[in-house]
Amino acid sequence: MLPAIFPRDELVVRLATPEALTRGAIVAYPGSGGRVLAHRILDASGEHDLLIRGDFLDGLEDVPRDAVAYVVVRVEGRFGSWSPEDLRGRLLAHMALSTGGPYAVVRTGVRQLLRVALALRRSHAAWG
Repeated sequence: MLPAIFPRDELVVRLATPEALTRGAIVAYPGSGGRVLAHRILDASGEHDLLIRGDFLDGLEDVPRDAVAYVVVRVEGRFGSWSPEDLRGRLLAHMALSTGGPYAVVRTGVRQLLRVALALRRSHAAWG
């Protein structure tokens, strides 16, 4: 969920209700290998499945509504605390849900910067 949610950020969640499963909501659901995934709902218009994606990922996922256990209500992280309902949360959702124009360029640029930062961190760790 970068850049909205970073590794080791803590998510405050509540049980998912049908009313909470709307476009733009960040939800948590079981992934492979016992992991819990947190991704954003792109489309909730389907009767049975939700179309979900991590904010800066390319792949889309169909997730059954009944597989979604939680809705994120607050993020406590290294860059402060925010809610999906406050200005920061709404701005991040708007960027994540927009598909064309400048947002596509920003998403691509952020992805590249994150890859460079990760590579630098790995090389720094390798050199001790």
